[in-house]
Amino acid sequence: MSVRYRVTPRIKIARPKPRPPRPQKKVFTVSTKMTSRELVVKTLQKLYNIEINSTNEDFEVKVDNYRLEFEMSKDGCYDIQYSSFNWSKTVDEMAKEIESEYRGMLQDYIYNAVKAKAEEKGLALEQETVQKNQAIVLTFNLNG
Repeated sequence: MSVRYRVTPRIKIARPKPRPPRPQKKVFTVSTKMTSRELVVKTLQKLYNIEINSTNEDFEVKVDNYRLEFEMSKDGCYDIQYSSFNWSKTVDEMAKEIESEYRGMLQDYIYNAVKAKAEEKGLALEQETVQKNQAIVLTFNLNG
């Protein structure tokens, strides 16, 4: 008597465990009151020694480990956008620092423009006063 056995190997193929979904980066926006591309670029150069080669109205720069995109919004002011997993206090503080420096540069630009225009018109600067809130009051003599 002969006995036959049929042997079939049982192979279990392990299914890979599902990976948790990767967190997606989100785009965060910081609104500003900055309107002049030229002054924004000068501000970034002064604060972070960054060269900006783009001639477009919208541009991006890298500051520290962040890629900041400066995009003109519908209201005519620049928004600063960045991608991250979470809102960044560092970028928010950078934006405030940039905007603060921008305001100082804007005041300086307007100050020089007003003085130059007054000289063109033949007006003599009589008095210059800096107030507590850093406002500058220029008094011109109409008679030269």
